[in-house]
Amino acid sequence: MPENDPENDMALIPSLTPFFERAEHFAALATAFSPAGADGPDALTVARLAHQMGEIDLGRALLARTGGLLDSADARAVLAAPLPSALLQAARAGQGTPPILPNWSSGEREMFVRVLAGYLLLDDPRAEPQPASGRRSAGLWVLPARNELERWTQGLGCLKDDATPQAGGAGMPPSTWTSASWGSRWGIRRFLMAQGFTPGEAGGQIDVESTEELVATLSAAYSRNLPRLVRLLSRPLLIDGLQSLPEAVLETLGGLLGDAVRVFGWTVIGLPGVERTWPAAFKPWPVALAPGTGGRPVDPVAVPGVAAGPTSATFRLHLWKERLTLGGLAQMVRQTPGRTLVMLPSRGSAARFAGLVDHAALLSTSLCPAHLDDRADALADQAAVPICVVATTLPSAQIGHFDQVWHLVAPLPYLVEAAALCSGDFHVLSLVDVAVPLVWAAPVQQTVALLEQGAAALSAPEIHQAYYAANQAAQTGQRRAYLQGCRAELNYASLASELLPRAEHSVPALIPYNDPARQAIVRLGRSNWLSSKDLRYAAWLTPSEAMRAVQRGDAQPSGWPLLWTATYHPLYGLAADVVAQTQLID
Repeated sequence: MPENDPENDMALIPSLTPFFERAEHFAALATAFSPAGADGPDALTVARLAHQMGEIDLGRALLARTGGLLDSADARAVLAAPLPSALLQAARAGQGTPPILPNWSSGEREMFVRVLAGYLLLDDPRAEPQPASGRRSAGLWVLPARNELERWTQGLGCLKDDATPQAGGAGMPPSTWTSASWGSRWGIRRFLMAQGFTPGEAGGQIDVESTEELVATLSAAYSRNLPRLVRLLSRPLLIDGLQSLPEAVLETLGGLLGDAVRVFGWTVIGLPGVERTWPAAFKPWPVALAPGTGGRPVDPVAVPGVAAGPTSATFRLHLWKERLTLGGLAQMVRQTPGRTLVMLPSRGSAARFAGLVDHAALLSTSLCPAHLDDRADALADQAAVPICVVATTLPSAQIGHFDQVWHLVAPLPYLVEAAALCSGDFHVLSLVDVAVPLVWAAPVQQTVALLEQGAAALSAPEIHQAYYAANQAAQTGQRRAYLQGCRAELNYASLASELLPRAEHSVPALIPYNDPARQAIVRLGRSNWLSSKDLRYAAWLTPSEAMRAVQRGDAQPSGWPLLWTATYHPLYGLAADVVAQTQLID
Protein backbone atom coordinates (compact mmCIF):
# COMPACT_ATOMS: atom_id res chain seq x y z
CA MET A 1 0.00 0.00 0.00
CA PRO A 2 1.53 3.37 -0.93
CA GLU A 3 2.00 5.60 2.09
CA ASN A 4 1.40 9.36 2.18
CA ASP A 5 4.82 11.03 2.09
CA PRO A 6 6.41 14.32 0.99
CA GLU A 7 6.64 13.04 -2.58
CA ASN A 8 2.85 13.04 -2.73
CA ASP A 9 3.01 16.84 -2.22
CA MET A 10 -0.19 16.98 -0.19
CA ALA A 11 -1.61 20.38 0.78
CA LEU A 12 -4.50 19.07 2.86
CA ILE A 13 -7.20 21.32 4.24
CA PRO A 14 -7.41 20.26 7.92
CA SER A 15 -11.18 20.70 8.17
CA LEU A 16 -14.05 22.39 6.37
CA THR A 17 -15.90 23.07 9.63
CA PRO A 18 -14.40 26.58 10.14
CA PHE A 19 -15.77 27.57 6.73
CA PHE A 20 -19.22 26.25 7.63
CA GLU A 21 -19.05 28.36 10.81
CA ARG A 22 -18.05 31.48 8.88
CA ALA A 23 -20.91 30.92 6.42
CA GLU A 24 -23.32 30.65 9.38
CA HIS A 25 -21.81 33.83 10.88
CA PHE A 26 -22.43 35.87 7.74
CA ALA A 27 -25.90 34.35 7.32
CA ALA A 28 -26.81 35.41 10.87
CA LEU A 29 -25.64 38.97 10.19
CA ALA A 30 -27.60 39.13 6.96
CA THR A 31 -30.69 37.80 8.73
CA ALA A 32 -30.47 40.51 11.39
CA PHE A 33 -30.61 43.15 8.67
CA SER A 34 -33.24 41.43 6.51
CA PRO A 35 -36.59 43.11 5.92
CA ALA A 36 -39.35 42.21 8.36
CA GLY A 37 -41.11 39.04 7.35
CA ALA A 38 -38.26 37.78 5.17
CA ASP A 39 -37.89 34.00 5.08
CA GLY A 40 -34.23 33.74 6.08
CA PRO A 41 -31.23 35.67 4.75
CA ASP A 42 -30.84 36.53 1.08
CA ALA A 43 -28.24 34.14 -0.38
CA LEU A 44 -26.69 36.80 -2.59
CA THR A 45 -26.35 39.20 0.34
CA VAL A 46 -24.55 36.53 2.38
CA ALA A 47 -22.11 35.84 -0.50
CA ARG A 48 -21.48 39.56 -1.02
CA LEU A 49 -20.89 40.08 2.68
CA ALA A 50 -18.27 37.33 2.87
CA HIS A 51 -16.55 38.69 -0.23
CA GLN A 52 -16.51 42.29 0.96
CA MET A 53 -15.17 41.23 4.35
CA GLY A 54 -12.12 39.82 2.53
CA GLU A 55 -13.08 36.13 2.57
CA ILE A 56 -12.89 35.86 -1.19
CA ASP A 57 -13.02 32.08 -1.59
CA LEU A 58 -15.92 31.71 0.83
CA GLY A 59 -17.81 34.42 -1.05
CA ARG A 60 -17.26 32.60 -4.35
CA ALA A 61 -18.47 29.33 -2.83
CA LEU A 62 -21.55 30.96 -1.27
CA LEU A 63 -22.45 32.38 -4.66
CA ALA A 64 -23.44 28.82 -5.64
CA ARG A 65 -26.54 29.22 -3.46
CA THR A 66 -27.84 31.72 -6.02
CA GLY A 67 -27.65 29.20 -8.87
CA GLY A 68 -24.02 28.40 -9.53
CA LEU A 69 -20.36 29.40 -9.68
CA LEU A 70 -19.88 32.10 -12.26
CA ASP A 71 -16.80 32.94 -14.30
CA SER A 72 -14.45 35.25 -12.41
CA ALA A 73 -15.33 38.52 -14.17
CA ASP A 74 -19.05 37.93 -13.66
CA ALA A 75 -18.54 36.86 -10.05
CA ARG A 76 -16.50 39.95 -9.20
CA ALA A 77 -19.15 42.21 -10.67
CA VAL A 78 -21.95 40.48 -8.77
CA LEU A 79 -20.12 40.21 -5.44
CA ALA A 80 -18.86 43.80 -5.44
CA ALA A 81 -22.36 45.34 -5.58
CA PRO A 82 -22.94 47.73 -2.65
CA LEU A 83 -24.39 46.51 0.64
CA PRO A 84 -26.12 48.57 3.33
CA SER A 85 -23.54 50.50 5.35
CA ALA A 86 -25.09 49.39 8.66
CA LEU A 87 -24.64 45.74 7.68
CA LEU A 88 -20.99 46.32 6.75
CA GLN A 89 -20.32 48.15 10.02
CA ALA A 90 -21.85 45.31 12.04
CA ALA A 91 -19.76 42.79 10.10
CA ARG A 92 -16.55 44.71 10.77
CA ALA A 93 -17.37 45.05 14.47
CA GLY A 94 -17.77 41.30 14.93
CA GLN A 95 -15.60 40.02 12.11
CA GLY A 96 -13.66 37.38 14.03
CA THR A 97 -10.75 35.44 12.56
CA PRO A 98 -11.22 33.83 9.16
CA PRO A 99 -9.67 30.40 8.49
CA ILE A 100 -6.13 30.44 7.12
CA LEU A 101 -5.72 28.58 3.84
CA PRO A 102 -2.57 26.76 2.70
CA ASN A 103 -0.47 28.36 -0.04
CA TRP A 104 -2.29 26.59 -2.86
CA SER A 105 -1.81 26.69 -6.60
CA SER A 106 -4.59 28.25 -8.68
CA GLY A 107 -5.88 24.77 -9.57
CA GLU A 108 -5.97 23.63 -5.94
CA ARG A 109 -7.80 26.81 -4.96
CA GLU A 110 -10.27 26.35 -7.83
CA MET A 111 -11.07 22.81 -6.68
CA PHE A 112 -11.36 23.86 -3.02
CA VAL A 113 -13.96 26.54 -3.85
CA ARG A 114 -15.94 24.06 -5.97
CA VAL A 115 -16.02 21.40 -3.23
CA LEU A 116 -16.82 23.95 -0.50
CA ALA A 117 -19.72 25.16 -2.64
CA GLY A 118 -21.00 21.59 -2.90
CA TYR A 119 -21.06 21.29 0.89
CA LEU A 120 -22.68 24.69 1.43
CA LEU A 121 -25.57 23.71 -0.85
CA LEU A 122 -26.55 20.87 1.50
CA ASP A 123 -29.06 21.30 4.32
CA ASP A 124 -26.55 20.35 7.01
CA PRO A 125 -22.93 20.40 5.77
CA ARG A 126 -21.60 19.41 9.22
CA ALA A 127 -23.48 16.11 9.06
CA GLU A 128 -21.70 15.06 5.87
CA PRO A 129 -18.42 13.12 5.88
CA GLN A 130 -15.36 15.30 5.45
CA PRO A 131 -13.48 14.38 2.27
CA ALA A 132 -9.99 14.17 3.77
CA SER A 133 -9.98 10.54 4.85
CA GLY A 134 -6.32 10.18 5.82
CA ARG A 135 -6.09 6.91 3.89
CA ARG A 136 -2.64 5.50 3.38
CA SER A 137 -3.42 5.22 -0.31
CA ALA A 138 -4.26 8.89 -0.89
CA GLY A 139 -2.97 9.84 -4.32
CA LEU A 140 -3.70 9.76 -8.04
CA TRP A 141 -2.50 6.34 -9.16
CA VAL A 142 -2.56 4.33 -12.36
CA LEU A 143 -2.11 0.56 -12.59
CA PRO A 144 -0.44 -1.25 -15.51
CA ALA A 145 -2.75 -1.93 -18.47
CA ARG A 146 -4.60 -5.26 -18.26
CA ASN A 147 -7.63 -6.92 -19.81
CA GLU A 148 -10.88 -6.12 -18.08
CA LEU A 149 -11.05 -9.12 -15.74
CA GLU A 150 -7.48 -8.62 -14.51
CA ARG A 151 -7.71 -4.86 -14.02
CA TRP A 152 -11.06 -5.04 -12.19
CA THR A 153 -9.66 -7.77 -9.93
CA GLN A 154 -6.62 -5.60 -9.24
CA GLY A 155 -8.88 -2.64 -8.48
CA LEU A 156 -10.74 -4.72 -5.90
CA GLY A 157 -7.40 -5.73 -4.42
CA CYS A 158 -6.38 -2.08 -4.03
CA LEU A 159 -9.59 -1.33 -2.15
CA LYS A 160 -9.28 -4.36 0.12
CA ASP A 161 -5.68 -3.45 0.93
CA ASP A 162 -6.89 0.02 1.91
CA ALA A 163 -9.79 -1.16 4.06
CA THR A 164 -10.02 0.66 7.38
CA PRO A 165 -11.07 -1.02 10.63
CA GLN A 166 -14.44 0.72 10.24
CA ALA A 167 -14.84 -0.96 6.86
CA GLY A 168 -14.27 -4.35 8.40
CA GLY A 169 -10.52 -4.76 7.95
CA ALA A 170 -10.39 -7.33 5.18
CA GLY A 171 -13.64 -6.02 3.69
CA MET A 172 -14.02 -3.34 1.08
CA PRO A 173 -14.83 0.33 1.76
CA PRO A 174 -17.58 2.08 -0.21
CA SER A 175 -16.26 3.17 -3.59
CA THR A 176 -17.15 4.71 -6.94
CA TRP A 177 -16.26 3.06 -10.26
CA THR A 178 -16.54 4.90 -13.56
CA SER A 179 -16.07 3.94 -17.19
CA ALA A 180 -16.39 5.80 -20.48
CA SER A 181 -18.39 3.07 -22.20
CA TRP A 182 -21.77 1.50 -21.51
CA GLY A 183 -20.32 -1.96 -22.15
CA SER A 184 -17.67 -1.62 -19.43
CA ARG A 185 -20.15 -0.25 -16.89
CA TRP A 186 -22.41 -3.23 -17.47
CA GLY A 187 -19.41 -5.54 -17.17
CA ILE A 188 -18.19 -3.90 -13.96
CA ARG A 189 -21.60 -4.30 -12.33
CA ARG A 190 -21.80 -7.95 -13.34
CA PHE A 191 -18.23 -8.56 -12.15
CA LEU A 192 -18.91 -6.96 -8.76
CA MET A 193 -22.13 -8.90 -8.30
CA ALA A 194 -20.14 -12.09 -8.87
CA GLN A 195 -17.99 -11.02 -5.90
CA GLY A 196 -21.02 -10.62 -3.65
CA PHE A 197 -21.46 -6.84 -3.94
CA THR A 198 -24.59 -5.00 -5.03
CA PRO A 199 -23.48 -2.10 -7.22
CA GLY A 200 -25.92 0.60 -8.19
CA GLU A 201 -25.98 3.83 -10.12
CA ALA A 202 -25.90 5.81 -6.87
CA GLY A 203 -26.74 5.45 -3.23
CA GLY A 204 -25.25 2.02 -2.46
CA GLN A 205 -21.95 0.69 -1.20
CA ILE A 206 -20.60 0.85 -4.75
CA ASP A 207 -21.59 3.48 -7.30
CA VAL A 208 -21.03 2.62 -10.99
CA GLU A 209 -21.23 5.71 -13.18
CA SER A 210 -20.05 7.08 -16.50
CA THR A 211 -16.73 8.87 -16.89
CA GLU A 212 -18.74 11.64 -18.54
CA GLU A 213 -20.67 12.04 -15.29
CA LEU A 214 -17.36 12.07 -13.38
CA VAL A 215 -16.04 14.90 -15.56
CA ALA A 216 -19.34 16.76 -15.10
CA THR A 217 -19.09 16.45 -11.32
CA LEU A 218 -15.42 17.43 -11.07
CA SER A 219 -16.03 20.47 -13.29
CA ALA A 220 -19.42 21.28 -11.74
CA ALA A 221 -20.47 24.91 -11.88
CA TYR A 222 -24.20 24.85 -11.04
CA SER A 223 -26.18 24.20 -7.89
CA ARG A 224 -27.90 21.13 -9.36
CA ASN A 225 -24.69 19.05 -9.60
CA LEU A 226 -22.20 20.65 -7.17
CA PRO A 227 -23.51 18.61 -4.18
CA ARG A 228 -22.48 15.40 -5.98
CA LEU A 229 -18.87 16.28 -5.14
CA VAL A 230 -19.51 15.58 -1.45
CA ARG A 231 -20.31 11.92 -2.00
CA LEU A 232 -17.68 11.50 -4.72
CA LEU A 233 -14.80 12.70 -2.54
CA SER A 234 -15.94 10.71 0.49
CA ARG A 235 -14.91 7.36 -1.05
CA PRO A 236 -12.13 5.95 -3.25
CA LEU A 237 -12.59 6.31 -7.01
CA LEU A 238 -11.61 3.76 -9.67
CA ILE A 239 -11.62 4.91 -13.31
CA ASP A 240 -11.79 2.19 -15.96
CA GLY A 241 -10.53 2.72 -19.51
CA LEU A 242 -8.74 6.02 -18.93
CA GLN A 243 -6.84 5.69 -22.20
CA SER A 244 -10.02 6.27 -24.23
CA LEU A 245 -10.33 9.95 -23.26
CA PRO A 246 -9.20 12.68 -25.69
CA GLU A 247 -5.74 14.00 -24.83
CA ALA A 248 -6.80 17.49 -23.72
CA VAL A 249 -9.68 16.10 -21.64
CA LEU A 250 -7.39 13.50 -20.01
CA GLU A 251 -4.89 16.17 -19.03
CA THR A 252 -7.62 18.41 -17.65
CA LEU A 253 -9.22 15.49 -15.79
CA GLY A 254 -5.80 14.62 -14.37
CA GLY A 255 -5.43 18.19 -13.15
CA LEU A 256 -8.87 18.19 -11.52
CA LEU A 257 -8.26 14.83 -9.87
CA GLY A 258 -4.72 15.71 -8.78
CA ASP A 259 -5.81 18.96 -7.15
CA ALA A 260 -8.67 17.21 -5.33
CA VAL A 261 -6.22 14.53 -4.15
CA ARG A 262 -3.74 17.08 -2.78
CA VAL A 263 -6.34 19.27 -1.07
CA PHE A 264 -8.66 16.59 0.32
CA GLY A 265 -6.55 13.43 0.69
CA TRP A 266 -8.57 11.47 -1.88
CA THR A 267 -7.71 8.06 -3.35
CA VAL A 268 -8.07 7.73 -7.14
CA ILE A 269 -6.92 4.68 -9.13
CA GLY A 270 -6.84 4.44 -12.92
CA LEU A 271 -7.51 1.02 -14.50
CA PRO A 272 -6.38 1.27 -18.15
CA GLY A 273 -6.95 -1.30 -20.86
CA VAL A 274 -4.13 -0.06 -23.10
CA GLU A 275 -0.68 1.14 -22.05
CA ARG A 276 0.32 4.72 -22.78
CA THR A 277 2.43 7.60 -21.49
CA TRP A 278 0.33 9.23 -18.77
CA PRO A 279 0.06 12.94 -17.92
CA ALA A 280 2.35 13.98 -15.09
CA ALA A 281 -0.48 14.08 -12.52
CA PHE A 282 -0.81 10.27 -12.65
CA LYS A 283 1.70 8.22 -10.63
CA PRO A 284 2.31 4.48 -11.09
CA TRP A 285 1.13 2.26 -8.28
CA PRO A 286 4.32 0.97 -6.60
CA VAL A 287 5.29 -2.23 -8.40
CA ALA A 288 6.60 -3.81 -5.20
CA LEU A 289 3.07 -3.97 -3.85
CA ALA A 290 0.79 -5.79 -6.25
CA PRO A 291 -2.76 -4.95 -5.07
CA GLY A 292 -4.56 -7.60 -3.11
CA THR A 293 -1.60 -9.97 -3.06
CA GLY A 294 0.52 -8.82 -0.11
CA GLY A 295 3.36 -7.98 -2.50
CA ARG A 296 3.24 -11.16 -4.59
CA PRO A 297 3.39 -10.89 -8.39
CA VAL A 298 0.00 -10.53 -10.05
CA ASP A 299 -1.13 -13.37 -12.29
CA PRO A 300 -4.41 -13.55 -14.21
CA VAL A 301 -7.07 -14.29 -11.64
CA ALA A 302 -9.89 -16.77 -12.16
CA VAL A 303 -12.97 -15.19 -10.66
CA PRO A 304 -16.09 -17.30 -10.04
CA GLY A 305 -19.00 -16.35 -12.27
CA VAL A 306 -16.90 -14.31 -14.70
CA ALA A 307 -15.62 -15.54 -18.04
CA ALA A 308 -11.85 -15.51 -18.56
CA GLY A 309 -10.54 -13.78 -21.68
CA PRO A 310 -8.39 -15.08 -24.50
CA THR A 311 -4.73 -14.16 -24.62
CA SER A 312 -3.24 -12.03 -27.38
CA ALA A 313 -1.94 -15.18 -29.06
CA THR A 314 -5.36 -16.76 -29.58
CA PHE A 315 -6.53 -14.64 -32.54
CA ARG A 316 -5.38 -14.37 -36.15
CA LEU A 317 -5.16 -10.88 -37.64
CA HIS A 318 -6.57 -10.16 -41.11
CA LEU A 319 -5.94 -6.65 -42.47
CA TRP A 320 -8.17 -6.24 -45.51
CA LYS A 321 -6.80 -4.28 -48.48
CA GLU A 322 -10.05 -4.58 -50.43
CA ARG A 323 -12.87 -2.23 -49.40
CA LEU A 324 -16.13 -4.08 -48.83
CA THR A 325 -19.74 -2.94 -48.66
CA LEU A 326 -22.09 -3.54 -45.74
CA GLY A 327 -23.97 -6.00 -47.94
CA GLY A 328 -20.79 -7.88 -48.84
CA LEU A 329 -19.75 -8.02 -45.18
CA ALA A 330 -23.20 -9.28 -44.21
CA GLN A 331 -22.98 -12.05 -46.81
CA MET A 332 -19.66 -13.27 -45.37
CA VAL A 333 -20.98 -13.12 -41.82
CA ARG A 334 -24.07 -15.14 -42.78
CA GLN A 335 -21.83 -17.83 -44.24
CA THR A 336 -19.59 -18.04 -41.17
CA PRO A 337 -20.64 -20.36 -38.33
CA GLY A 338 -20.14 -19.60 -34.66
CA ARG A 339 -20.20 -16.32 -32.75
CA THR A 340 -19.47 -13.08 -34.61
CA LEU A 341 -19.00 -9.51 -33.42
CA VAL A 342 -19.21 -6.61 -35.89
CA MET A 343 -18.01 -3.20 -34.65
CA LEU A 344 -19.24 -0.14 -36.58
CA PRO A 345 -18.81 3.56 -35.74
CA SER A 346 -22.36 4.92 -35.94
CA ARG A 347 -25.94 4.09 -34.97
CA GLY A 348 -27.02 4.34 -38.61
CA SER A 349 -24.47 1.90 -39.99
CA ALA A 350 -25.12 -0.55 -37.15
CA ALA A 351 -28.88 -0.44 -37.78
CA ARG A 352 -28.41 -0.98 -41.51
CA PHE A 353 -26.16 -3.98 -40.88
CA ALA A 354 -28.63 -5.43 -38.35
CA GLY A 355 -31.23 -5.39 -41.12
CA LEU A 356 -28.97 -7.49 -43.36
CA VAL A 357 -28.36 -10.37 -40.91
CA ASP A 358 -31.31 -12.30 -39.50
CA HIS A 359 -31.62 -12.19 -35.71
CA ALA A 360 -28.57 -9.94 -35.27
CA ALA A 361 -28.32 -8.52 -31.74
CA LEU A 362 -28.00 -4.72 -31.90
CA LEU A 363 -26.09 -2.89 -29.15
CA SER A 364 -26.06 0.86 -29.86
CA THR A 365 -27.39 4.13 -28.46
CA SER A 366 -30.56 3.52 -30.45
CA LEU A 367 -31.40 1.54 -27.29
CA CYS A 368 -31.55 3.20 -23.89
CA PRO A 369 -28.91 1.99 -21.36
CA ALA A 370 -31.47 0.11 -19.25
CA HIS A 371 -32.53 -1.79 -22.39
CA LEU A 372 -28.87 -2.39 -23.32
CA ASP A 373 -28.27 -3.88 -19.87
CA ASP A 374 -31.16 -6.30 -20.37
CA ARG A 375 -29.93 -7.27 -23.84
CA ALA A 376 -26.40 -7.84 -22.52
CA ASP A 377 -27.74 -9.96 -19.64
CA ALA A 378 -29.56 -12.15 -22.15
CA LEU A 379 -26.42 -12.50 -24.30
CA ALA A 380 -24.27 -13.35 -21.26
CA ASP A 381 -26.71 -16.08 -20.24
CA GLN A 382 -26.17 -17.64 -23.69
CA ALA A 383 -22.45 -17.01 -24.00
CA ALA A 384 -21.82 -20.19 -26.02
CA VAL A 385 -24.74 -19.80 -28.43
CA PRO A 386 -23.90 -18.90 -32.07
CA ILE A 387 -25.01 -15.33 -32.76
CA CYS A 388 -24.07 -12.16 -34.61
CA VAL A 389 -23.71 -9.07 -32.40
CA VAL A 390 -23.42 -5.66 -34.06
CA ALA A 391 -22.30 -2.85 -31.76
CA THR A 392 -21.13 0.74 -31.79
CA THR A 393 -19.50 0.50 -28.35
CA LEU A 394 -17.34 -2.47 -27.41
CA PRO A 395 -19.29 -4.87 -25.18
CA SER A 396 -17.78 -6.47 -22.12
CA ALA A 397 -16.06 -9.84 -22.43
CA GLN A 398 -18.71 -11.14 -20.04
CA ILE A 399 -21.21 -11.53 -22.87
CA GLY A 400 -18.82 -14.17 -24.18
CA HIS A 401 -15.99 -14.30 -26.70
CA PHE A 402 -16.22 -14.47 -30.46
CA ASP A 403 -14.93 -16.75 -33.17
CA GLN A 404 -14.95 -13.85 -35.64
CA VAL A 405 -14.57 -10.12 -34.95
CA TRP A 406 -15.01 -7.64 -37.80
CA HIS A 407 -13.91 -4.10 -36.90
CA LEU A 408 -14.01 -1.05 -39.13
CA VAL A 409 -10.52 0.45 -39.24
CA ALA A 410 -10.11 2.64 -36.16
CA PRO A 411 -7.42 4.13 -33.89
CA LEU A 412 -5.18 1.45 -32.39
CA PRO A 413 -6.60 1.46 -28.80
CA TYR A 414 -10.08 0.52 -30.08
CA LEU A 415 -8.63 -2.46 -31.92
CA VAL A 416 -6.47 -3.58 -29.00
CA GLU A 417 -9.47 -3.96 -26.70
CA ALA A 418 -11.66 -5.52 -29.39
CA ALA A 419 -8.98 -8.12 -30.13
CA ALA A 420 -9.20 -9.24 -26.50
CA LEU A 421 -12.72 -10.52 -27.26
CA CYS A 422 -11.57 -12.62 -30.23
CA SER A 423 -10.63 -16.28 -30.01
CA GLY A 424 -10.41 -16.83 -33.77
CA ASP A 425 -10.17 -14.45 -36.74
CA PHE A 426 -9.83 -10.71 -36.12
CA HIS A 427 -10.64 -8.70 -39.26
CA VAL A 428 -9.80 -5.01 -39.73
CA LEU A 429 -11.44 -3.54 -42.82
CA SER A 430 -12.70 -0.44 -44.62
CA LEU A 431 -16.21 -0.13 -46.05
CA VAL A 432 -17.29 1.73 -49.17
CA ASP A 433 -20.62 2.78 -47.66
CA VAL A 434 -19.56 3.55 -44.06
CA ALA A 435 -17.41 6.60 -43.39
CA VAL A 436 -14.57 6.66 -40.91
CA PRO A 437 -14.98 9.68 -38.56
CA LEU A 438 -12.85 12.59 -39.78
CA VAL A 439 -11.12 12.98 -36.40
CA TRP A 440 -9.74 9.46 -36.86
CA ALA A 441 -7.91 10.23 -40.12
CA ALA A 442 -4.37 10.66 -38.78
CA PRO A 443 -4.56 7.99 -36.02
CA VAL A 444 -6.01 5.48 -38.51
CA GLN A 445 -3.17 6.07 -40.95
CA GLN A 446 -0.66 5.39 -38.20
CA THR A 447 -2.63 2.34 -37.00
CA VAL A 448 -2.70 0.75 -40.46
CA ALA A 449 1.06 1.22 -40.78
CA LEU A 450 1.56 -0.59 -37.46
CA LEU A 451 -0.83 -3.42 -38.34
CA GLU A 452 0.98 -4.01 -41.64
CA GLN A 453 4.00 -5.00 -39.53
CA GLY A 454 2.03 -7.76 -37.79
CA ALA A 455 -0.32 -8.65 -34.94
CA ALA A 456 2.21 -7.57 -32.29
CA ALA A 457 0.76 -4.06 -32.66
CA LEU A 458 -2.33 -5.34 -30.83
CA SER A 459 -0.48 -6.79 -27.85
CA ALA A 460 2.87 -5.02 -27.29
CA PRO A 461 2.75 -2.27 -24.60
CA GLU A 462 5.83 -0.54 -26.01
CA ILE A 463 4.07 -0.14 -29.38
CA HIS A 464 1.00 1.28 -27.65
CA GLN A 465 3.10 3.82 -25.74
CA ALA A 466 4.87 4.89 -28.93
CA TYR A 467 1.52 5.25 -30.69
CA TYR A 468 0.16 7.54 -27.97
CA ALA A 469 3.36 9.58 -27.85
CA ALA A 470 3.24 10.19 -31.62
CA ASN A 471 -0.42 11.23 -31.52
CA GLN A 472 0.14 13.47 -28.52
CA ALA A 473 2.97 15.26 -30.31
CA ALA A 474 0.76 15.74 -33.38
CA GLN A 475 -2.03 17.45 -31.46
CA THR A 476 -2.23 21.20 -31.19
CA GLY A 477 -2.13 22.65 -27.70
CA GLN A 478 -4.87 25.20 -28.33
CA ARG A 479 -7.71 23.39 -26.53
CA ARG A 480 -5.42 22.18 -23.78
CA ALA A 481 -4.26 25.76 -23.12
CA TYR A 482 -7.84 27.04 -23.09
CA LEU A 483 -8.96 24.43 -20.53
CA GLN A 484 -5.95 25.14 -18.33
CA GLY A 485 -6.70 28.86 -18.56
CA CYS A 486 -10.30 28.30 -17.45
CA ARG A 487 -9.06 26.59 -14.31
CA ALA A 488 -6.29 29.08 -13.54
CA GLU A 489 -8.74 31.99 -13.80
CA LEU A 490 -11.52 30.21 -11.87
CA ASN A 491 -13.87 30.42 -14.86
CA TYR A 492 -16.19 27.69 -13.63
CA ALA A 493 -19.03 28.11 -16.13
CA SER A 494 -16.72 28.19 -19.17
CA LEU A 495 -14.87 25.05 -18.06
CA ALA A 496 -18.09 23.11 -17.48
CA SER A 497 -19.53 24.03 -20.88
CA GLU A 498 -16.29 23.21 -22.69
CA LEU A 499 -15.82 19.78 -21.12
CA LEU A 500 -19.42 18.62 -21.64
CA PRO A 501 -20.73 19.99 -24.93
CA ARG A 502 -23.01 16.98 -25.66
CA ALA A 503 -26.19 19.04 -25.20
CA GLU A 504 -25.23 20.99 -28.33
CA HIS A 505 -25.10 17.98 -30.66
CA SER A 506 -27.24 15.26 -29.04
CA VAL A 507 -30.77 15.13 -27.71
CA PRO A 508 -31.98 12.46 -25.25
CA ALA A 509 -35.30 10.80 -25.98
CA LEU A 510 -36.81 9.41 -22.76
CA ILE A 511 -38.28 5.97 -23.38
CA PRO A 512 -41.16 4.58 -21.27
CA TYR A 513 -39.18 1.33 -21.22
CA ASN A 514 -40.27 0.04 -17.80
CA ASP A 515 -41.83 1.25 -14.56
CA PRO A 516 -38.72 3.16 -13.33
CA ALA A 517 -38.53 4.86 -16.73
CA ARG A 518 -42.16 5.91 -16.53
CA GLN A 519 -41.53 7.27 -13.02
CA ALA A 520 -38.60 9.30 -14.40
CA ILE A 521 -40.91 10.79 -17.02
CA VAL A 522 -43.40 11.77 -14.29
CA ARG A 523 -40.58 13.43 -12.28
CA LEU A 524 -39.50 15.35 -15.37
CA GLY A 525 -43.03 16.65 -15.83
CA ARG A 526 -43.17 17.83 -12.21
CA SER A 527 -39.73 19.41 -11.86
CA ASN A 528 -38.61 20.09 -15.45
CA TRP A 529 -35.26 18.57 -14.42
CA LEU A 530 -33.65 15.40 -15.79
CA SER A 531 -31.10 13.77 -13.48
CA SER A 532 -28.10 11.83 -14.71
CA LYS A 533 -29.64 8.65 -13.26
CA ASP A 534 -32.74 9.15 -15.38
CA LEU A 535 -30.61 9.16 -18.55
CA ARG A 536 -30.53 5.36 -18.16
CA TYR A 537 -33.89 5.48 -19.88
CA ALA A 538 -32.87 7.75 -22.76
CA ALA A 539 -31.76 6.89 -26.29
CA TRP A 540 -29.84 9.58 -28.15
CA LEU A 541 -30.68 11.47 -31.34
CA THR A 542 -28.92 14.15 -33.34
CA PRO A 543 -30.72 17.54 -33.36
CA SER A 544 -31.94 16.91 -36.92
CA GLU A 545 -33.24 13.43 -35.98
CA ALA A 546 -34.98 14.93 -32.96
CA MET A 547 -36.65 17.58 -35.14
CA ARG A 548 -37.92 14.95 -37.59
CA ALA A 549 -39.20 12.77 -34.73
CA VAL A 550 -41.26 15.68 -33.40
CA GLN A 551 -42.54 16.54 -36.88
CA ARG A 552 -43.63 12.91 -37.45
CA GLY A 553 -45.39 12.82 -34.09
CA ASP A 554 -43.02 10.16 -32.71
CA ALA A 555 -41.90 12.37 -29.82
CA GLN A 556 -42.86 15.52 -28.00
CA PRO A 557 -40.50 18.15 -26.54
CA SER A 558 -40.10 18.48 -22.78
CA GLY A 559 -37.32 21.02 -22.32
CA TRP A 560 -33.96 19.59 -23.37
CA PRO A 561 -35.14 15.94 -23.64
CA LEU A 562 -37.86 14.52 -25.81
CA LEU A 563 -40.56 12.17 -24.60
CA TRP A 564 -40.79 9.22 -27.00
CA THR A 565 -44.44 8.48 -27.80
CA ALA A 566 -44.13 6.11 -30.79
CA THR A 567 -43.51 2.37 -30.65
CA TYR A 568 -40.19 1.37 -29.10
CA HIS A 569 -38.96 -1.94 -30.57
CA PRO A 570 -38.00 -4.68 -28.05
CA LEU A 571 -34.88 -5.63 -30.08
CA TYR A 572 -33.90 -2.56 -32.09
CA GLY A 573 -35.22 0.36 -30.03
CA LEU A 574 -35.34 3.57 -32.08
CA ALA A 575 -33.54 1.86 -34.99
CA ALA A 576 -36.49 -0.37 -35.89
CA ASP A 577 -37.50 1.67 -38.97
CA VAL A 578 -33.96 1.63 -40.42
CA VAL A 579 -33.65 -2.11 -39.79
CA ALA A 580 -37.00 -2.77 -41.48
CA GLN A 581 -36.17 -0.59 -44.51
CA THR A 582 -32.84 -2.39 -44.97
CA GLN A 583 -34.55 -5.77 -44.78
CA LEU A 584 -36.94 -4.71 -47.57
CA ILE A 585 -34.10 -3.48 -49.77
CA ASP A 586 -32.11 -6.66 -49.18
